[in-house]
Amino acid sequence: MMNMRSILPDGTVTSKFFNNWPWARLWDGPQTVFFGHDADRGLQQYEHAIGLDTGCVYGGKLTACILPERRLVSVNAKREYFQYRRLPVLLSANSLGKSCLLLGSGASLQSGMP
Repeated sequence: MMNMRSILPDGTVTSKFFNNWPWARLWDGPQTVFFGHDADRGLQQYEHAIGLDTGCVYGGKLTACILPERRLVSVNAKREYFQYRRLPVLLSANSLGKSCLLLGSGASLQSGMP
């Protein structure tokens, strides 16, 4: 088991949330992985990876996948059980011509890759 949220273009695995680089987009099976604990991205559907976290604990939805047809079913949460705290979104800053990361929910700039 490992805590992995993103795989960067250079192949670096990180537990940090990078919106454009979810690890599941690269999972090529052949087994299908069902996972959660990624409410910031919401429902994720790839050929061999399905992220079912639709934020039920934050007042969103509870989502299940019915097998073998892989049919998704969601129900609304009855209430908000925990106050939602969005993770800072880390975006590539390649357009700046530098190897750095830009925090999307603030004006902070970090040099280097995590």
